[in-house]
Amino acid sequence: MCASVFCGFLDLQQIPIAGKFSPFLTNVSTLTKLDISGNLFSGSILNEIQNLWILEELNMANNSFSDLVPVNIKKCSNLQVLDLGDNLFTGDFFGFFGELKSSKFLSLGGNNFSSSVPLSFGYLTLLESLSLGGNHLIGVFPDKLVLLRNLSSLNLSGNKFSGPIPMSIGNSKQLAVLNLRELPSDLSGLPNLKVIALQENMFLGVVPESLSSLMGLKSLVVLSLSNNHISGSDPPELGNCSALEVIVHCSNSLSGQVLVSLSYVSHLNVLDLGLNNLTGRIPDELSNCSSLNSLLLKSDNLTGQIPANLTLLSSLVNFNVSNNNLEGEIPIMLSSRFNNQSLFFGNKEFCGKPLDRKGEESGISYGNFDSSGNSGTSGFGTAAFSGFGTVGISGLGTSGGFGTSGTVGLGSYGNFGSSGNSGTSGFGTAAFSGFGIVGISGLGTSGISGFGTYVISGFETHVIS
Repeated sequence: MCASVFCGFLDLQQIPIAGKFSPFLTNVSTLTKLDISGNLFSGSILNEIQNLWILEELNMANNSFSDLVPVNIKKCSNLQVLDLGDNLFTGDFFGFFGELKSSKFLSLGGNNFSSSVPLSFGYLTLLESLSLGGNHLIGVFPDKLVLLRNLSSLNLSGNKFSGPIPMSIGNSKQLAVLNLRELPSDLSGLPNLKVIALQENMFLGVVPESLSSLMGLKSLVVLSLSNNHISGSDPPELGNCSALEVIVHCSNSLSGQVLVSLSYVSHLNVLDLGLNNLTGRIPDELSNCSSLNSLLLKSDNLTGQIPANLTLLSSLVNFNVSNNNLEGEIPIMLSSRFNNQSLFFGNKEFCGKPLDRKGEESGISYGNFDSSGNSGTSGFGTAAFSGFGTVGISGLGTSGGFGTSGTVGLGSYGNFGSSGNSGTSGFGTAAFSGFGIVGISGLGTSGISGFGTYVISGFETHVIS
């Protein structure tokens, strides 16, 4: 907590405090930043919130506030950061949010808002990050949003929008993080796009043709399509995305083979294609991915032997090929590095350590191997997972927003998930459930502009590049 409220900054996050929103807080007119996120507050926000007329940052995320958001909040005309995510707010989606003309960061996800997105949102010309995911919004895609030239992060997932996503979204040159219910038909016009997060969106059918347009996205770092119902094969053009570091396509119905072209993605850190219907061999060429940290190919229909040259991947710390049709002897260097039977079992023709006999494991239990990633399911420790579930972005920048340092800025972007149930409005300090158990905790140290240190929390605490 700040030593004095007269410093203009009052930090009460994660105390935890229960009860109603205190009128006292609205009497401190010198406040420029108020953070009460991660507590047990309930009831309504008082109309007197308007008294905080010089307030620049307001974070009330992850509480149990309910009822309607007071219209008087629009009188806080200096607000640059407003996070009301993961509460119980109800009612139509009010147009007065569009009157917060100073807004750069607006998170309203994980609530019970309904109706359509007001046209007035198109006038938030300074807006850089918008999260509306995990509500009950309806209507067509709000095409006014594509006119927001400064928008770098957009989350509309987990709603009930209808109609196509306009091709004009390709004109959003600053867009770096995109989390929608479907891929636009052409992504090649988004030169700054770094994160595509489409997990858990109930996609049906074959791999979207629009993935082929990714070959023009030299900035793309994270591609997550996990936990959908996608069939078909990944396009070979993925190998042209030279900046890709995380590919998570697990828990679909993908067929075909593991793409040899992925060996050209020299910065690849994480490749999770598990829980699909992939066939063929594991490409020898994957050994060219010298930065590969995690290779997860469990529960597919892969055949052949494990390439011996995978032992050359000195950065590899997470490996799982269980429940396939692989054969032959497990390379000694791999078996000594991953001395965990559960990572290899379920391949009837396997032999060698750590298996006791061909294709069998001992009676030692290493986890239940479900897709949720709970209870150390892949033998990677207590926070491990069997198949990423979904990729989480717990911080696009570690020095700003409502992050751990508490400095003014737009750094700590949280959830881009679709469920809206556990930090899903994200933009807060906690990671979010929508991305499952894999968290990318720092996409850059100064905001969206740079992707610096990546920490995959689901893999214990290993740092990626």
